[in-house]
Amino acid sequence: MQVNVGSIKSNLDEFDCIADIARKTDALFVDSNELNLSSCRFSEANITAPLYTVKARLRDELNDVLIINIPPGVSTIRKKNKFLTVFKLLELDDTNQTILLFKIFK
Repeated sequence: MQVNVGSIKSNLDEFDCIADIARKTDALFVDSNELNLSSCRFSEANITAPLYTVKARLRDELNDVLIINIPPGVSTIRKKNKFLTVFKLLELDDTNQTILLFKIFK
């Protein structure tokens, strides 16, 4: 199943978008899910945590979860904050030390 994800900002519409992704993927079990970011032009760091919770639930249900078609600017920032490493993508060093790292709290 492929789900399109638009720009990721900290506002009600984006939280609704993530809730919609959760609803669309709720019945997936031992399946594959692709989050298509081709239309994502902006990504705020603090919204990645709710997106990760959807990804974690999908993985708990034995689904493969991939992020595909990440625009270069979004990819660079998410590789620097280590968010994309949970999707098995390479990370980048934050040479300017301006990025807040993505952390998973247990």
